[in-house]
Amino acid sequence: MSFLLACLSGTITAFCFPKFNLFFLAWVCLIPLFFSLHRKKPGRSLWLGFSGGFVYYAILLYWIPAVPEHYGNLSPILSFLIYLLLVILMALSWAGFAFVFAALSSSFPRLGFILAPFIWVSFEYTFTFFLTGFPWGLLGYSQVKNLAFLQTASVAGVYALSFVLVVLQSFFVLSLKSRKRGPFFFALTAVLGIHLAGFLSLKVPAPSKDT
Repeated sequence: MSFLLACLSGTITAFCFPKFNLFFLAWVCLIPLFFSLHRKKPGRSLWLGFSGGFVYYAILLYWIPAVPEHYGNLSPILSFLIYLLLVILMALSWAGFAFVFAALSSSFPRLGFILAPFIWVSFEYTFTFFLTGFPWGLLGYSQVKNLAFLQTASVAGVYALSFVLVVLQSFFVLSLKSRKRGPFFFALTAVLGIHLAGFLSLKVPAPSKDT
């Protein structure tokens, strides 16, 4: 069941991006992953995270094999191997997140959920700038059509969008596990406030060139 939940998270997350463009799913896509990692040891969580990440990037990067085959004149087999290696490499970001999350949660269950947004964004940033230079599929990019929320990126970048997305989901699961509504309602209030601020900023007229 845990394996299926992790793979479900990967599938739902992929649906947030083109060609599906179901960006609203980004607000719930990681919830199955959090449930799959509940009370799991770090080693087991690493593989669960990798499984979810593999499914995610396998769907998201479906177009990769056609690029080296068409523009690089590589064989279909070699093009597929390049695609497979890239998917495996990128899936390690999910694996790393799951491992660190489980390691924290094993000793401090609530702290793992509270720090989950920081862990997630840390791996997104690390893989983008230090390990791959391939920023494709950052969770925050899924919100390109959510204009009110997108205004946050003008202040704190795409990683802030990813952070808020993970906050809502990790705090939701924390509330369910702890049977306390506080964490989820705190996160929900923050998310609604961010959307309201973004909506109001869209209503502000752009300065004219004459002023």
